[in-house]
Amino acid sequence: GSDWCWWYGDDHSSDNDAVFDALFRKHLKNVYQLINQPVPKQLDVPIKKIGAIRPIKEPTYLIYPILDGELTNYFEWLAAGYFDFAGAKGAMHQVETILQGIYYGFSLESLYLRFEVGFSLDIDEAKEFSFGCYIISPHHYKAELSFDDQARKYRLDLEGKELDTFGLKRIIEVGIKFADLQVKAGDKVEFQVFAARKGLEVEKWPRGGVFSLTVPADNYAEEQWSV
Repeated sequence: GSDWCWWYGDDHSSDNDAVFDALFRKHLKNVYQLINQPVPKQLDVPIKKIGAIRPIKEPTYLIYPILDGELTNYFEWLAAGYFDFAGAKGAMHQVETILQGIYYGFSLESLYLRFEVGFSLDIDEAKEFSFGCYIISPHHYKAELSFDDQARKYRLDLEGKELDTFGLKRIIEVGIKFADLQVKAGDKVEFQVFAARKGLEVEKWPRGGVFSLTVPADNYAEEQWSV
């Protein structure tokens, strides 16, 4: 009854908004089916809209980080966007988060992510964790960096395709070519990042929304200088 509608309030947002929304609409569809009435097409459309979350700092220019898992130099992530997860709030309040923050940016060819985590990546326990991103739009993809116990090394997987564009030492750095995401200049890419432990997702950010960026055109640099 009323409790279902109550949970749609912004003050009760959580990582499970999309699942809750789908379940709520499924229950409503079942009502129509039980009374032998056609199910309204509107119930196929999510009620809770996922919007772009404004980061603390948005990307300001092209970046070309060296993906070695180190803070190689001061400038390589300087133009990237940044979101601090410690300041984010939702219905499911966490005292401590695994992911502390995310830097994200782009070159003409690739999307770049830098994961800040709340523990040392040198310890064996760190191998239980995996990190990655969900590409929500314009196409759905999942990229995940995890430790392969058999191969005794980390692997970056993009829907079954193994990528070598990552570094993991003091920090985690990942690069994904726009071509592998089947996007072109002018496309808006929306994504979320996550952390999992032993195959089970434990965090997804940003809560109740997505990060967003636009794939740059070849003349991006010239356009920035002319503004």
